[in-house]
Amino acid sequence: MSQDLTFRIRSAVTLTLRKKTLTIVAATFIGLIAVLYFALSSIMMNSFEQVEDMDVRADIQRFREALTNSLDGTRLVAEDYAQWDVTYDFVREPNEEYIRLYLTDLTFSDARLNLVLYVDAEGRRVFGTGFDLESGTRTPVPESVISHLSPGGPLLGHSDEGEGLRGLLWLDEGPMLVVSEYIQSSLGSGPRAGSLILGRYLDDAEVARLADLTLLSLTVHRYSDDAVPEDFTAARSSLSPESPTVVRPLNDDVVGGYTMLEDVYGTPILLVRADMARDVIDRGRDALEYLLIALVAVGLVLVVVIGLLLDKLVVSRVSRLNSEVSGIRSTTDLSARVETGGADELSNLGGAINGMLEGLEDAHDREAEYLAQIEAERENSERLLLNILPMPIAERLKRGESTIADSFAEVSVLFADVVDFTRLSAQTSPSDLVHLLNRVFSAFDGLSEKHGLEKIKTIGDAYMVVGGLPSPREDHAEAIADMAMDMQVELAKLNADMGQAIGLRVGINTGPVVAGVIGTKKFIYDLWGDAVNTASRMESSGVQGSIQVTEATYEKLRDKYAFEARGTIEIKGKGPMMTYFLKGRKVEVGSMAVLADSEA
Repeated sequence: MSQDLTFRIRSAVTLTLRKKTLTIVAATFIGLIAVLYFALSSIMMNSFEQVEDMDVRADIQRFREALTNSLDGTRLVAEDYAQWDVTYDFVREPNEEYIRLYLTDLTFSDARLNLVLYVDAEGRRVFGTGFDLESGTRTPVPESVISHLSPGGPLLGHSDEGEGLRGLLWLDEGPMLVVSEYIQSSLGSGPRAGSLILGRYLDDAEVARLADLTLLSLTVHRYSDDAVPEDFTAARSSLSPESPTVVRPLNDDVVGGYTMLEDVYGTPILLVRADMARDVIDRGRDALEYLLIALVAVGLVLVVVIGLLLDKLVVSRVSRLNSEVSGIRSTTDLSARVETGGADELSNLGGAINGMLEGLEDAHDREAEYLAQIEAERENSERLLLNILPMPIAERLKRGESTIADSFAEVSVLFADVVDFTRLSAQTSPSDLVHLLNRVFSAFDGLSEKHGLEKIKTIGDAYMVVGGLPSPREDHAEAIADMAMDMQVELAKLNADMGQAIGLRVGINTGPVVAGVIGTKKFIYDLWGDAVNTASRMESSGVQGSIQVTEATYEKLRDKYAFEARGTIEIKGKGPMMTYFLKGRKVEVGSMAVLADSEA
């Protein structure tokens, strides 16, 4: 009887302890799951909203770039016509032959032009016509365009050296993309004869074309229109030149990105909205549902496991074990171990904990070694990337820029070429030839670093280097000139050391270029533009042992360097050009400038 009562009391105590513990554990997990869910939902939805905002802003930027590209395409057409001797003569002496041959209906339709206007240097209209792209017929020049042809206005007054105008105008007929370029001779000599103005309406067809190019749903309204929808009114109040893009949800399924477009006077004239499905937010909601299900499932599993463990009624030993584990956790000493006395399940658990600690200790050591290896590989990758690309460009690539292209108003480009390389390669073994070129180009690489220049590439026996990019500098022409003269000195030393008689031609030109990264696996940082082609022509038409420069480079350096005029020579693809030979840097002696001794 006594033993039976004792058993019942112990059973009641055990049942009560299990219920209380299970109740506390269940309530704790429910509260924890609720807190985790609401905290994570707030964090995750905020992250998804940020991703959505970035996507919409990127779409708006794609639209603005597409609009800019459209203007750039029209600008190229304007430059081709405006910088042409035939156009130059036409504006000075108008004739029907030019209009018949070069201003055909096909010209308008191919270039998608609604307006062509020639204005002479006095502001008088020489020729102008509109064109209806839909019907393919010519129309009168809109009178609202004429009001913008004031001598000091943007269309005729773009006075920056070598720069034209591109932008938007609001006409009675609607918004128009306009480009204005000075009319001058092909070589840029002589006075400017006037301006060539090309225009294209930003009508529904053009907006639809831009929408197709960017894969966006676009809606356009006039900025000053009071009858625009409410969402445009709200966005307009938030837009400014400093903050040209606003993102606002339209409903649970669609988000809109708004931007404003200014005309050539800097006045906002258009509001544009790009609509985007809220797929990111939908995925976020789905992720939250899966998260809730996972949290509930994990909580239930843990409650069941804890209930099974309570059957052993080892609270005191578990408490002690927990205390030992907590001590190890607080000290983060993975070499510490818990007590494993006895031969039951808790002893096995203690042994398992000790085994886990040993594993964590080993994993910690392996992780340290692995992280050291990763850091070494990262440093190797950094060095490799910086051997291929300039540091500023490499940093932009690492930040995630997928397309890198920059315009530079003025740089200096140098091309150098080993003279009679074909004969040298025929007389030299491949290994000796590569060794020779490596010594020459390695010496040139050292000079480019010394002068703070950017080596672009080597092509066979040709070497290309540029000054003034990717970080612009005022003295780019001087640095390139010093580099060219040092190349001659260095080559002379190498010839004496190697017993060779290698000759070198060097060509230099100064002007605007476009630079960017091309390729997806083997990156290359390269240059494009007429300035690059002209520099290459300076080298190919040069004289062995001399440094041939264009007139643009000569004008930049004439005050500090001595030159010998070569005269006007025929340059392939360019026609007659005045060129000079760079002789050395000037040194002031009294009131006279003479060549430096090292260059004389």
